[in-house]
Amino acid sequence: MGVLEPLSDPAFFTQVRVDPEAATIVWPNGIDMAPEPLYEQARQHPLRAA
Repeated sequence: MGVLEPLSDPAFFTQVRVDPEAATIVWPNGIDMAPEPLYEQARQHPLRAA
């Protein structure tokens, strides 16, 4: 089991919070991610209107 594997569980993923001190998003088990790589990944997959 990889350290990021819990993020594949939608119930766990929704527990994300913003850490205002670190300016990152974090989960209860200590996983954190810098916003810049997430933004770049999101830009590669634009949302489509339904």
